[in-house]
Amino acid sequence: MLLYGLRNDPNFSLLRDKFLVTCNSDDSDNGGIFLMDFERNMWQKVFEGDCRGAVRVGERIFVVTNTHGFLIFDADLISKMAGNLEDLDVHGIVSFDEKFLFVAETKRNAVGFYDIESLERIGEIKFNMSDMDENHINDLWIHGSKLMVSMFTPHGNWRWDWNTRTKPDAGCIIEVDITSLNLRKSNFVDPQNVIILSGLCMPHSVIIKNGRTAYCDSMNFSVVIQDNEIIHDNEIIQYQGFTRGLVIQNDTIFCGQSRLRHLSKFTEKFSNRSMECGIYVTRANRKISRFIPLPASQVYQIMPIKMGKPEFPDIIEFGTPASDAYLLDIVSWHDIELWRWTANLHAEVMVNIPDGGNSILIINLGSGFPGNYRCDVGVDGRFQTSVAFPEPGHREIELAIDSGDSSQRVISFEVPFLWNPNELLQSEDRRMLGISVKSIEVGPH
Repeated sequence: MLLYGLRNDPNFSLLRDKFLVTCNSDDSDNGGIFLMDFERNMWQKVFEGDCRGAVRVGERIFVVTNTHGFLIFDADLISKMAGNLEDLDVHGIVSFDEKFLFVAETKRNAVGFYDIESLERIGEIKFNMSDMDENHINDLWIHGSKLMVSMFTPHGNWRWDWNTRTKPDAGCIIEVDITSLNLRKSNFVDPQNVIILSGLCMPHSVIIKNGRTAYCDSMNFSVVIQDNEIIHDNEIIQYQGFTRGLVIQNDTIFCGQSRLRHLSKFTEKFSNRSMECGIYVTRANRKISRFIPLPASQVYQIMPIKMGKPEFPDIIEFGTPASDAYLLDIVSWHDIELWRWTANLHAEVMVNIPDGGNSILIINLGSGFPGNYRCDVGVDGRFQTSVAFPEPGHREIELAIDSGDSSQRVISFEVPFLWNPNELLQSEDRRMLGISVKSIEVGPH
């Protein structure tokens, strides 16, 4: 099945990623695994069952299910069943040191430790001594020697909190020091002592990306990207339904939405609630999304199996509609014309540097300001050069740039002020303008 025209949308046409999307079952659907391939512009169902967390270790992909135990996929997505996970209500899975698998065993309020080769269960963390679901732990993330766990409550008896609405925002994310654990024994950790984020409503899908913790605040229908020492405001992306499953790639967010199963809850909190199941693809800087429906009821996890490299031209002509695809924040640019003007003090565009060597960026800039003007050009947030315009005119500059760790580089243009042609030149153009850009060409050094 085609991905609903995303290839033909200039805002999303550069996507070349490939994912496995796991879906858990409910009363109306058997669940399964979907392959979502943006490069081939298609999706297909590759497995049916109650599928939950997935993790890639080397060339193998481990998926935990409540119907078939462990699934192990090879590089060609051929699966085999191994190990027994009956009556555990498994949810998330991560690997540690490529020797162990950690599995959220929700029914037992535990994270089970499994040998990655034999799949033998060798140890655990218990967060509540009951073997009935008290905390509803779900997703896991390992950051260095820290294990992060999302759960509905650290106190226990989450269903009472939820059904009576006495503590609807009791959800939290905790962090456990793995070095303090014996992986071959049973360990007890009181989740109330290791909370790092609280006040959440049914959180899932905790991850760390670019030094920032992100997660689905599921019953608040949102994704939250936490602040850090550089960015001091939380970023909240609001959706229309229950969020679960999260991947962040550059400025693109892939977020799963599941069909609501608690329609009687929080009716006064939202004016409209979506009943669709699928994947949101969000360009965060542009504040726009597309939705890809899936023939399922519940999305559990979105797992990258290939983070594709977009197809970039050797030259970006800013006078063409195709240039929209490379602008990181389209509101920072005015409408298309041969020399396209920036609309903000700071504007960015993404280019691709060929692997394996240095390149030259050839940038054509123009100023229309009737006097001294300046544009500072940066690469990946680092200042490179200042281009001076003592009078209106055009300048071609060259920047040497290496491929570095990533072939995708962000070129920024920053001006000291915006100016109005109507006020200064008695023009009919009343826009606030910065610098104009005609083209960016990538050539060999």
